[in-house]
Amino acid sequence: MILGSFVAAVKDLNFDMLGYTFVMANNVFTAGNYVVAKQKADTASLGAIGTLFYCALVSLPGSFLLACPDFKKVYEYPHWSDRGFWISFLISTAMGCMVTFSTIHCTKVNSGLTTSVIGCLRNVIPVYLGMLHIFE
Repeated sequence: MILGSFVAAVKDLNFDMLGYTFVMANNVFTAGNYVVAKQKADTASLGAIGTLFYCALVSLPGSFLLACPDFKKVYEYPHWSDRGFWISFLISTAMGCMVTFSTIHCTKVNSGLTTSVIGCLRNVIPVYLGMLHIFE
């Protein structure tokens, strides 16, 4: 991943150090996440569900700090009583949990590198479908 970031940045005309810093931080944190998930999922006491729980628990304070400025907007959202909103909200929450569980399970069964490659490949079909749709 890190080598790919350097290759992509070689011919960049708009050098942006902040952008490169964020990309490299993402690479390091993603690799660290896969390593820790592999180590913790392999222990008999945690398993995939326990790892999922502790990943969510560890990310909760950071998520709370990032979401603080938007609490007023959430409270004032006009569609809280709409049934369609709640159905969509619950389905998207369940799908997010399934994607996270699948990622942890894939890392447990395979390796972090396999999970990283599969994570990139799962985006290929939507990208090509989007390209076909744009050029029609």
